[in-house]
Amino acid sequence: AELMVRFESLGDNCEFGLVQRAGDAEPLGLLRFSGSFSHDIVRGLDQEFEGIGEVEDIQPRLEGDGDRREFMIRERKYGLDYHTFIYEGERSEDLLRHQEATRLKFLRRKFLEDVAEGHKIFVFKSTVTTTEAEILSLYLALNKKTRNTMVWVVTEEPGKPSGTVEVLLNGLLKAYISRFAPGENAHDFVFEEWVKVCVH
Repeated sequence: AELMVRFESLGDNCEFGLVQRAGDAEPLGLLRFSGSFSHDIVRGLDQEFEGIGEVEDIQPRLEGDGDRREFMIRERKYGLDYHTFIYEGERSEDLLRHQEATRLKFLRRKFLEDVAEGHKIFVFKSTVTTTEAEILSLYLALNKKTRNTMVWVVTEEPGKPSGTVEVLLNGLLKAYISRFAPGENAHDFVFEEWVKVCVH
């Protein structure tokens, strides 16, 4: 848990947030359980996520099968899709929108504080092809005001097995694991490999 709270997810989905949960850590994070693309995060950082949390931008939808469907949220201003871990029948959609509006505004303040302090290691994993130029844009946006450390996690390559962490720039790291959790089951992650990456 002490290790896991040193990190904060930047996306591109909820996998690392679930890894933190498996490590008995539940840090609050704006993007912890969010599906988001690097260009949306860059825009958010550039604009300091100004205006996030407006009720009209929050679109709940139910996902899942059977009796246990979860409310997912689409936040339109910055293109975030995220889990609520609230299920059908537990909230009305109107109440959920207002609660999420308040929550997003609070998480924005905390996220900006974390970025300003420069103590966290920010994690961006990419399940789709992401270029070094896109990663550099994200890194520069994160370091606009304060020096921050960011690790870009990808799947392993020949000569770069799972657990490898290399320095691309001062404060920009690239890490490798054997695989990411499949899209249909985000809980099917390789926990030990994630821990190894975090240690390194």
